[in-house]
Formats: sequence, structure tokens, C-alpha cells
Amino acid sequence: MLLSSPVTKVEGKPGRFIIRLASGQEIVAGQVILAIPARQAAALLDTSLPKLALALAEVESASSAVVNFVFARQDLKQLESRVGRTFGAVIPARERAEHNLDIMAFSFASNKYPHRAPQDHVVVRAFLGGVGQSHYLDKSDDELVQLALKDLRKILPLPESSGYIYKSVHRWPVSMPQYNLGHRLRIDKIEKLAEEAGLYLAGASYAGVGIPDCIKSAEACVKKLIDSNAK
Repeated sequence: MLLSSPVTKVEGKPGRFIIRLASGQEIVAGQVILAIPARQAAALLDTSLPKLALALAEVESASSAVVNFVFARQDLKQLESRVGRTFGAVIPARERAEHNLDIMAFSFASNKYPHRAPQDHVVVRAFLGGVGQSHYLDKSDDELVQLALKDLRKILPLPESSGYIYKSVHRWPVSMPQYNLGHRLRIDKIEKLAEEAGLYLAGASYAGVGIPDCIKSAEACVKKLIDSNAK
């Protein structure tokens, strides 16, 4: 395992690949798994496998920013008395425009995963960005916090007097795969070209963006690799 060693290109043919690192070092490998977003994979393969690179580049991705808050559970008593311990909501673009909202979704992470917080606290995550909304990533942490808090107070029965106990902001540039119309056909083409090249692909770009989907993708990828060695 090499840490802090960016890969700049992957070249070669089935059975012998050359992995070029930013440091100038080269690694020769018999088999390669690219467990990275499709567009990053395209950039690594554009000189050696241009057809596969072009197909990978067709998988679009959007950017997002996530603002995490920790609230005292007592401040959410009114909400829980009305709807129980809900998981959150995704807000349609039409409603965002109608109500002048910036966030596109929010979730109660500690309701979905109880170990995320003590019983008397609630973790709320607010999501900003999405397709055509990458400008949110240019805003400061404080601006994102204020936008998220403004919208959460519009949506949730959160007392104006209540404040968060903790906050954090994370940015995810070009990291949300978009399964646009025709995605399955694009993936079929990518998988065929990757198989011909002797490469293996795994990750959220192909058949599911959730953590379980990524694990399933990785397991399927490793099985293909093992099966190919057994032939």
C-alpha cells in the first residue's frame, strides 16, 4: 500500500499494466482494479484506452456540500411528537424554488444509525448543491452553516432559541454520480470495453451510490478477478 502517491496514468494491456505515479515512479501490475469515480478513471486511461476513457467520461457527476449539526434531543421534542423519529427528506426542486430553500435534502443520521450520537443528542445533516448548483462549494463554511440552519428552521419545528452544540462542513466536488437516461446502456458499454482491456471497475459510478451498493460492486469486482485467474 502506497499512501500520498497520486496515480497519473494507467497504461498497458491485459496481463501487464504500467501504473505511473506523480512522483515519477512506475509500478508494473498483472491486474488492476480502478475503485474511483468514472471521470477520474477516464483521465487515467485517456492515452492508452481512449474508447473506454470516452465512455467513462459520459458518466456525469454533481457536487455537494454537507453541513452536520448536533442538537439536543429535547429541542426536537415537538418534531418527534408529530412524526416520530424520522429519517429525513429529499426536497423536490419545485418546492425548493417555491419556498426559497437552499438545501436539497436533510437527514437525521443518529436516527438512521443510533450509534452516531448519545441518546440525548441528534445529528442532523443538511445537503446543498446538486446538478447545476456547484456554486455552493465556493461559499465559506459560515455561509453554508447559516443557509442550512435557515432552511432547517423553516422546515422543522425547531425553536428559534435553540442552538446547535456542534457543527462541521464537508465539500464533495464532482462526487455524486448522476444516473441519467440511458445510464444502463452506458454501463453495459463500459463493462464490455473494460473486460476487453482486462481492467476491473468498482464504485458508486456504475450500479448504486449507497455504501451497500459500493460494497456489492467491490465484491463482484473481486469475484471477477478471482474467476479470471482460475481459468
